[in-house]
Amino acid sequence: MKKYVIFFILSAFSTSCLLSQWSPLDVPILATDADIIINFKTRPAEEVNSFYIEEEWHKGKFLLTSGHVFENYPIKYDLKNNILEIKLSDEIKILEVYRIKEFSWTDNAGRDQRFINLNIKAKNTKLYGIAQVLLEGKAILIKSYEYIPKPENDVKYGAYSVIDHNYIREDLYLMEGEKILQVNGNRKKFMKFFNNYSSNIMSFVKTNKLKINRLSDLKQIIEYYNSLINSVFIS
Repeated sequence: MKKYVIFFILSAFSTSCLLSQWSPLDVPILATDADIIINFKTRPAEEVNSFYIEEEWHKGKFLLTSGHVFENYPIKYDLKNNILEIKLSDEIKILEVYRIKEFSWTDNAGRDQRFINLNIKAKNTKLYGIAQVLLEGKAILIKSYEYIPKPENDVKYGAYSVIDHNYIREDLYLMEGEKILQVNGNRKKFMKFFNNYSSNIMSFVKTNKLKINRLSDLKQIIEYYNSLINSVFIS
């Protein structure tokens, strides 16, 4: 009888310890997604100064760094504050960028859009925040976003003036594993990215009269490169 009592006490103590270590982002076995999301931070009721990738809510899914996936929730991303907003009933829950691995949605035009956390994908770089994946593959093409606030004082230089409003700077990057290159029209650096395949790429670009500063052409080039490296791995 004593053995059963001791076992019961130890089991209860063990369970209590486990429960005490849970955080709001841990995933209880019997909890639903809504039960977990309700523990996320709530956006203040007062108006928040935000700047979104898209103003509209899109039903989508998001993956946490913990590995848990949430689907079919209205979401949008605030670039100024680097937070994902999730609409839950009458409340808006928020997740800071460091908690997010990626998220995706279908826009109003029916296009699937996927976004990744650059801090996780592009390690050892100064890139920060969220980027849209424009082309999938071993080498991927992404579009980064950077919120640029309006300057406090309007400074004028002759006929030109500093931009007097908030805006988003968008840049294209080519990534393969740990390699990353900003696509800014520099042909020499662009070709160098492809290492042993640079001559193949150069020939492909010349034959098809492609331009690296044109997005549709850039996608063709990267798709061709992916086909080259994929054929090597298959063989």
